[in-house]
Amino acid sequence: MTRGPLETVPTAEPKDRYSEVLGKIPPELISAFFQACVAMCAPETATSCTIQLSAVCTTWRDIARSIPQLWTTVSIHAHIIRFTGESHFAVKEWISRSKALSIDLYISSASRGRHLLPTDVKNFRQLLSVLGESSNRWRSVSFDVHTSFIRQLCSIAHGLSQIRSMRYSNRCWESIRTRTFTVTSQIGSLKWKEESSPQKLEIDFALFASLAEVLNIRTDNLIHLDIREMSVKQCLDVIRLSPMLLIFKTRISGIEDTVPSSSSPIVHSVLDSFTIESSWRDDGLDQVLSSLILPRLRTLGLLLMTSTDSLIIEDFLRRSSAPITSMKLCYERKGDELDLAGFKAIAVLTPLLNHLCILFDSWAWDGDGELQANLLKYLVDSGKPKNDDPSYSPPLPQLKNLTYISGMDNFVERGSWISWSLVPGLFPISTPASAVASLRPMKAFITREEVRPQEKYLRQLIPLRRAGIDFGPERNNDIDCMKMNASLRPLQDTDREVVNSWRQGRKTSRSIKSFAI
Repeated sequence: MTRGPLETVPTAEPKDRYSEVLGKIPPELISAFFQACVAMCAPETATSCTIQLSAVCTTWRDIARSIPQLWTTVSIHAHIIRFTGESHFAVKEWISRSKALSIDLYISSASRGRHLLPTDVKNFRQLLSVLGESSNRWRSVSFDVHTSFIRQLCSIAHGLSQIRSMRYSNRCWESIRTRTFTVTSQIGSLKWKEESSPQKLEIDFALFASLAEVLNIRTDNLIHLDIREMSVKQCLDVIRLSPMLLIFKTRISGIEDTVPSSSSPIVHSVLDSFTIESSWRDDGLDQVLSSLILPRLRTLGLLLMTSTDSLIIEDFLRRSSAPITSMKLCYERKGDELDLAGFKAIAVLTPLLNHLCILFDSWAWDGDGELQANLLKYLVDSGKPKNDDPSYSPPLPQLKNLTYISGMDNFVERGSWISWSLVPGLFPISTPASAVASLRPMKAFITREEVRPQEKYLRQLIPLRRAGIDFGPERNNDIDCMKMNASLRPLQDTDREVVNSWRQGRKTSRSIKSFAI
């Protein structure tokens, strides 16, 4: 088989150092090694990795070309799209090596933060033609290209019944916006000639019409849907028309649309993970939640805006009675008593929750951090046993992991927005700092790594680290080093061997830290 025009010429067969060793390795083992290497690569680098392996020597080249699985991910980058020679021959060669297997197609025309349009129109059309010929074998497609590329490919692609995954980057949306700001111009510009029914769909731009109108996609087989932004009506329509949907993430836009009134909420008995944010339209989140019943929900993410009605969230949780085990709450307003009361109600209505992530965004805050401290204090106080009630069970009785993150840079710099004196009281371990152990089985408290508590608070966390509590890699390392330093300080003048051992261990921990970063 001849070499493609974009491939590297393999080196000559090694004669001295490597030929004897390579000759003893069974081709089956080399084949397994190749497949493992390519499987670890990101989709956008899979083709490059395969070509590099085949360029080592003629033996490796022959083995790589004989394995169709190595060529099932076809990555086309900007330099191929703009290549003025015969780049379409290389792409056709790669596709032919996959034999009859399904293809994962990754296309990107972005280079150094901007899109590069093809300079050779004839070569560009030939490349599109080659891709169109293999469209009946596409298993997934990922686009990070100018809209004109996708639009022309949509017009020639055929036999899309095998497609299981589609992804459109935000650059596709930006390209549309450069042409016009009207919504109607988007409809049909990315529409496939043939109807498809993928299981996973990611769209990183706003969608203000149905998937059938914009992309000619049916929703009856959708399992995973991630859309950057959509209207209330489109959000509810997608849920209603997608009976197999398991994972759904979106943001409600500020576009005014008419939501038909319904006497009964939409019941979706399959949806497992639901993350919804509210954009400019203040009541968007309220409208969606008041129209849904999700009895199988396990993961819930909510962005709580100024006008979000906590009563609607409570009603949604009561109606659904879902076994929610993971929740993410993002507060984007000034904390007040209503926020705290709403959080308390959510805590009571989610008794199976074992992982909670709370984020405090920065743009709408006045910098006092009152809600952060109040929520943490509530979790500590409500977790303590009641002397007058031996049968007392706290809200969130199964909570094991708490992630507490602030986007407020001024607090991060000072490291003061978390009341670290309260943290020991979160855990089911009695320490001098906490006195009374919590009734909750908390095992982890994660914050941003940049938030560094004072040394006195780190010392309070040493007994918790000894008990196996997780504070994240950076914080764990700080506490462990302080713990070792405190235990070895009295011996520094008398036991050189122990001190040297500790210093060596500290060097090791630093290397692990660097590796983690």
